[in-house]
Amino acid sequence: MKKGACYGTSQTSNTNDDHAGCCFLLLVTGLARTEAMEVKSSYIVQFHEDVEDEEELLADVLQNVTPDFVYDQSIRGLAYSLTAEQAQAVKAVRGVTSVDAGVDYEVSLRESVPFIGADDLRSELDHRGVKLTGKGVKVGVIDTGIDYTHPDLSRNYKGGYDVVDDDDDPMESKVKGKAQTFHGTHVSGIIAANGSVKGVAPDAELYVYRALGPEGQGSTAYILDAIERAIDDGLMC
Repeated sequence: MKKGACYGTSQTSNTNDDHAGCCFLLLVTGLARTEAMEVKSSYIVQFHEDVEDEEELLADVLQNVTPDFVYDQSIRGLAYSLTAEQAQAVKAVRGVTSVDAGVDYEVSLRESVPFIGADDLRSELDHRGVKLTGKGVKVGVIDTGIDYTHPDLSRNYKGGYDVVDDDDDPMESKVKGKAQTFHGTHVSGIIAANGSVKGVAPDAELYVYRALGPEGQGSTAYILDAIERAIDDGLMC
């Protein structure tokens, strides 16, 4: 392509082809830059304890932007989907203590048993010399959900919430294929399976919160909301 071919006034058929190609590339480049500027990510905004109305405090900076989640138990904060420019503007607001980009999580089954010390706990005794079974203990599981119809888990499952779908049914993603999950069921079984397979604490009560969706992926915002709900349900040490 000749330099300046796009701007010539006298063109042959070959030059016309060059002209069209050049303009197409310019349009694509401009579109890519515009989309990059509009990319939004999850941010967790925390506030000073003296702030009375968090959303009102950010109203001028985030016009017509509503929070994805509100936290008042584990932290005092809000989760927003923001551009990097908006996040920087929020940081400058007096009363905001931190603005942190959310982290994406993905489940892993490797080394789960030794990670929680299950091998050691199975041989522990309480002060009466009785094996620790978890009786009277409520356990909150924040994960991909649970298959509460599983015969080894059905008697221990007591409730929970699905943060991903915003309902009270934390069933695992059971659609066959890449989106299917079972990590939360696996973890729940390690903790409190009570059937043909026994977990670490087979008499414990399970409350499960689905914060990781299809393919076992989720964000800080979802996990914090699950923590808030678990605290509301009385699962607090």
